[in-house]
Amino acid sequence: MTEPLTDSLLLQRAGRGDAIAFSELTSRHYHRAVRIAFGMLGEIVPAEDLVQEAFARIGEILPSLSTAQAYYIALYRAVVVLSVDFARDSKPRPLDEAAAARIPEWLRGVLEELPLLHRAALLLRELEGFSYDALAATLRLRRSVISRAIAQARMALIAAHERAGATADKRTAPPRRGDK
Repeated sequence: MTEPLTDSLLLQRAGRGDAIAFSELTSRHYHRAVRIAFGMLGEIVPAEDLVQEAFARIGEILPSLSTAQAYYIALYRAVVVLSVDFARDSKPRPLDEAAAARIPEWLRGVLEELPLLHRAALLLRELEGFSYDALAATLRLRRSVISRAIAQARMALIAAHERAGATADKRTAPPRRGDK
């Protein structure tokens, strides 16, 4: 019977120099990593480039990654750090047009305004299901800082959603008596 190719098994093989195992690990996590980088940067081309760089960095330290959890933390930390560095070195940009078409305007504005730490924590928590402990390890911050960042990001999203709803309600509400 063939052993299932879990991330842990692939990581062990890749750590011993198996390029096919590393390629499979990369394939399994590529789209998630791009989703995080894209969520932070708002542009697909730099996001894909940064993810490639993150995988190159991971390839250099594979033998030191003993568990799948260590691999995930190292990978997403590299994606976040590279995204933050890219964002610092370039002027702020709005989301690209393809992404903008799929995201409601109120949400787009909030994501663009969130500090990168808040955006990274929220994306990793909500899109990737990271635990608070995994987030703390990935971002190398105390759990309390992570909790506060996520809470503040969520409050910003809720407030923006409520503002968007209030605006929509005013546009669609029937006129009140005395209104012309």
